[in-house]
Amino acid sequence: MGYTGEDPTVGLNLVEPLAKLGKPLVDTVAPMSYLAAQSASNAERADSPARVAVPSTPRTWYESGYLYSATDALFDEIIRRFDTVPAHFDANAGFSQMGGAIARVKQDATAFWHRPAKYDFLADVSWTDPTKDQEARQAARGVWAGVEPFTRGHYVNTVTGASSQRVRATYGDNYARLVALKEQYDPLNLFRLNANIKPRTAKG
Repeated sequence: MGYTGEDPTVGLNLVEPLAKLGKPLVDTVAPMSYLAAQSASNAERADSPARVAVPSTPRTWYESGYLYSATDALFDEIIRRFDTVPAHFDANAGFSQMGGAIARVKQDATAFWHRPAKYDFLADVSWTDPTKDQEARQAARGVWAGVEPFTRGHYVNTVTGASSQRVRATYGDNYARLVALKEQYDPLNLFRLNANIKPRTAKG
Protein backbone atom coordinates (compact mmCIF):
# COMPACT_ATOMS: atom_id res chain seq x y z
CA MET A 1 0.00 0.00 0.00
CA GLY A 2 1.31 3.42 -0.85
CA TYR A 3 0.31 7.06 -1.09
CA THR A 4 2.01 9.22 -3.69
CA GLY A 5 0.44 12.62 -3.08
CA GLU A 6 2.44 15.81 -2.62
CA ASP A 7 1.67 16.12 1.12
CA PRO A 8 2.76 13.02 3.13
CA THR A 9 0.59 14.05 6.09
CA VAL A 10 -2.51 13.51 3.96
CA GLY A 11 -1.45 9.92 3.34
CA LEU A 12 -0.77 9.32 7.03
CA ASN A 13 -4.22 10.66 7.91
CA LEU A 14 -5.80 8.30 5.38
CA VAL A 15 -4.28 5.20 6.97
CA GLU A 16 -4.78 6.35 10.57
CA PRO A 17 -8.14 4.50 10.94
CA LEU A 18 -6.29 1.21 10.37
CA ALA A 19 -4.73 1.60 13.83
CA LYS A 20 -8.15 0.83 15.32
CA LEU A 21 -7.92 -2.71 13.94
CA GLY A 22 -5.16 -3.57 16.43
CA LYS A 23 -1.39 -3.55 16.69
CA PRO A 24 0.25 -5.06 13.59
CA LEU A 25 3.12 -7.54 13.82
CA VAL A 26 5.16 -5.27 11.53
CA ASP A 27 4.55 -1.57 10.96
CA THR A 28 6.59 0.09 8.20
CA VAL A 29 4.12 2.86 7.36
CA ALA A 30 6.15 6.06 7.14
CA PRO A 31 7.02 8.77 4.61
CA MET A 32 9.94 7.70 2.43
CA SER A 33 11.57 8.58 -0.85
CA TYR A 34 10.81 6.68 -4.05
CA LEU A 35 14.31 5.14 -3.93
CA ALA A 36 13.77 3.92 -0.38
CA ALA A 37 10.39 2.44 -1.27
CA GLN A 38 11.82 0.56 -4.26
CA SER A 39 14.67 -0.81 -2.10
CA ALA A 40 12.46 -1.87 0.82
CA SER A 41 12.19 -5.51 -0.25
CA ASN A 42 15.98 -5.84 -0.31
CA ALA A 43 16.58 -4.28 3.10
CA GLU A 44 18.30 -6.44 5.69
CA ARG A 45 16.25 -7.61 8.65
CA ALA A 46 17.27 -5.81 11.82
CA ASP A 47 16.44 -8.88 13.90
CA SER A 48 18.46 -11.28 11.76
CA PRO A 49 21.01 -13.32 13.75
CA ALA A 50 23.49 -13.03 10.88
CA ARG A 51 23.42 -9.52 9.45
CA VAL A 52 25.37 -8.99 6.26
CA ALA A 53 26.44 -5.91 4.34
CA VAL A 54 24.82 -7.08 1.10
CA PRO A 55 21.48 -8.80 1.71
CA SER A 56 20.62 -11.94 -0.23
CA THR A 57 17.60 -11.96 -2.49
CA PRO A 58 14.90 -14.46 -1.46
CA ARG A 59 13.35 -16.94 -3.82
CA THR A 60 9.87 -15.67 -4.65
CA TRP A 61 6.80 -16.93 -6.47
CA TYR A 62 4.59 -14.11 -7.78
CA GLU A 63 1.08 -14.03 -9.15
CA SER A 64 -0.99 -10.98 -9.98
CA GLY A 65 -4.37 -9.97 -11.33
CA TYR A 66 -6.63 -6.97 -11.78
CA LEU A 67 -9.56 -6.50 -9.41
CA TYR A 68 -12.72 -4.69 -10.42
CA SER A 69 -14.02 -4.79 -6.84
CA ALA A 70 -12.75 -5.68 -3.37
CA THR A 71 -15.48 -7.70 -1.69
CA ASP A 72 -15.69 -9.32 1.73
CA ALA A 73 -15.58 -12.68 -0.03
CA LEU A 74 -12.21 -11.78 -1.58
CA PHE A 75 -10.65 -10.82 1.74
CA ASP A 76 -12.10 -13.91 3.42
CA GLU A 77 -10.50 -16.05 0.72
CA ILE A 78 -7.13 -14.29 1.01
CA ILE A 79 -7.06 -14.85 4.78
CA ARG A 80 -8.17 -18.47 4.41
CA ARG A 81 -5.56 -19.25 1.78
CA PHE A 82 -2.72 -17.45 3.56
CA ASP A 83 -3.54 -19.40 6.70
CA THR A 84 -2.57 -22.57 4.82
CA VAL A 85 0.95 -21.28 4.01
CA PRO A 86 3.56 -22.88 6.34
CA ALA A 87 5.02 -20.49 8.91
CA HIS A 88 8.57 -20.88 7.57
CA PHE A 89 7.55 -19.03 4.37
CA ASP A 90 6.80 -15.33 3.96
CA ALA A 91 3.46 -14.63 2.27
CA ASN A 92 2.38 -11.18 1.14
CA ALA A 93 -0.61 -9.56 -0.52
CA GLY A 94 -0.50 -6.11 -2.08
CA PHE A 95 -3.13 -3.82 -3.56
CA SER A 96 -2.06 -1.05 -5.95
CA GLN A 97 -4.86 1.42 -6.57
CA MET A 98 -5.73 2.15 -10.18
CA GLY A 99 -8.23 4.49 -11.81
CA GLY A 100 -7.69 8.21 -12.21
CA ALA A 101 -5.97 9.20 -15.46
CA ILE A 102 -5.53 5.51 -16.36
CA ALA A 103 -9.27 4.96 -16.49
CA ARG A 104 -9.95 8.08 -18.55
CA VAL A 105 -8.31 6.57 -21.64
CA LYS A 106 -10.53 4.37 -23.82
CA GLN A 107 -9.85 0.64 -23.50
CA ASP A 108 -9.24 0.20 -27.23
CA ALA A 109 -6.90 3.22 -27.49
CA THR A 110 -3.84 1.16 -26.49
CA ALA A 111 -2.99 -2.48 -25.88
CA PHE A 112 -3.82 -2.09 -22.17
CA TRP A 113 -7.41 -3.31 -21.80
CA HIS A 114 -8.06 -3.28 -18.03
CA ARG A 115 -8.20 0.48 -17.49
CA PRO A 116 -11.49 0.31 -15.53
CA ALA A 117 -9.93 -2.01 -12.92
CA LYS A 118 -9.92 -0.70 -9.34
CA TYR A 119 -6.78 -2.46 -8.10
CA ASP A 120 -3.74 -4.38 -9.28
CA PHE A 121 -3.43 -7.27 -6.83
CA LEU A 122 -0.13 -9.04 -6.17
CA ALA A 123 0.36 -12.17 -4.06
CA ASP A 124 3.72 -13.76 -3.38
CA VAL A 125 5.40 -16.42 -1.28
CA SER A 126 9.12 -16.02 -0.47
CA TRP A 127 11.71 -18.37 0.98
CA THR A 128 15.51 -18.77 1.16
CA ASP A 129 16.10 -22.53 1.42
CA PRO A 130 16.38 -24.10 -2.06
CA THR A 131 15.38 -27.48 -0.62
CA LYS A 132 11.95 -25.96 0.06
CA ASP A 133 11.34 -24.97 -3.57
CA GLN A 134 8.68 -27.54 -4.31
CA GLU A 135 6.83 -26.98 -1.03
CA ALA A 136 6.89 -23.20 -1.46
CA ARG A 137 5.64 -23.33 -5.03
CA GLN A 138 2.84 -25.64 -3.99
CA ALA A 139 1.87 -23.21 -1.21
CA ALA A 140 1.92 -20.26 -3.62
CA ARG A 141 -0.21 -22.09 -6.17
CA GLY A 142 -2.67 -22.93 -3.41
CA VAL A 143 -3.00 -19.25 -2.52
CA TRP A 144 -3.52 -18.22 -6.10
CA ALA A 145 -6.05 -20.96 -6.80
CA GLY A 146 -8.40 -19.29 -4.34
CA VAL A 147 -7.75 -15.69 -5.37
CA GLU A 148 -7.59 -15.97 -9.17
CA PRO A 149 -11.38 -16.31 -9.69
CA PHE A 150 -11.75 -12.77 -8.30
CA THR A 151 -9.34 -11.32 -10.90
CA ARG A 152 -9.40 -10.47 -14.61
CA GLY A 153 -6.15 -10.44 -16.55
CA HIS A 154 -2.82 -9.45 -15.02
CA TYR A 155 0.07 -6.98 -15.24
CA VAL A 156 2.21 -8.41 -18.02
CA ASN A 157 5.59 -7.59 -16.42
CA THR A 158 4.75 -9.48 -13.21
CA VAL A 159 4.10 -13.00 -14.43
CA THR A 160 6.18 -14.71 -17.11
CA GLY A 161 5.00 -17.74 -19.01
CA ALA A 162 1.30 -17.03 -18.43
CA SER A 163 -1.18 -19.45 -20.00
CA SER A 164 -2.81 -18.50 -23.30
CA GLN A 165 -6.13 -18.18 -21.46
CA ARG A 166 -4.70 -15.59 -19.04
CA VAL A 167 -3.04 -13.71 -21.91
CA ARG A 168 -6.37 -13.44 -23.72
CA ALA A 169 -8.02 -12.21 -20.53
CA THR A 170 -5.25 -9.65 -20.08
CA TYR A 171 -5.69 -8.04 -23.51
CA GLY A 172 -9.48 -8.46 -23.67
CA ASP A 173 -11.13 -7.23 -26.86
CA ASN A 174 -7.78 -5.85 -28.05
CA TYR A 175 -6.37 -9.37 -28.42
CA ALA A 176 -7.42 -9.96 -32.06
CA ARG A 177 -5.87 -6.64 -33.17
CA LEU A 178 -2.64 -7.50 -31.35
CA VAL A 179 -2.50 -10.92 -33.03
CA ALA A 180 -2.80 -9.20 -36.42
CA LEU A 181 0.08 -6.86 -35.54
CA LYS A 182 2.16 -9.80 -34.32
CA GLU A 183 1.60 -11.65 -37.57
CA GLN A 184 2.66 -8.58 -39.53
CA TYR A 185 5.81 -7.67 -37.60
CA ASP A 186 6.86 -10.86 -35.79
CA PRO A 187 5.40 -13.86 -37.65
CA LEU A 188 8.07 -16.22 -36.24
CA ASN A 189 7.28 -15.19 -32.64
CA LEU A 190 10.86 -14.09 -31.92
CA PHE A 191 9.70 -11.78 -29.11
CA ARG A 192 7.85 -14.24 -26.90
CA LEU A 193 8.51 -13.46 -23.24
CA ASN A 194 6.04 -12.28 -20.58
CA ALA A 195 2.40 -12.27 -21.75
CA ASN A 196 3.19 -13.57 -25.22
CA ILE A 197 0.75 -12.98 -28.06
CA LYS A 198 1.28 -15.82 -30.50
CA PRO A 199 0.80 -15.22 -34.23
CA ARG A 200 -1.33 -17.88 -35.89
CA THR A 201 1.67 -18.67 -38.10
CA ALA A 202 3.87 -19.68 -35.14
CA LYS A 203 4.48 -23.31 -34.28
CA GLY A 204 4.04 -24.61 -30.72
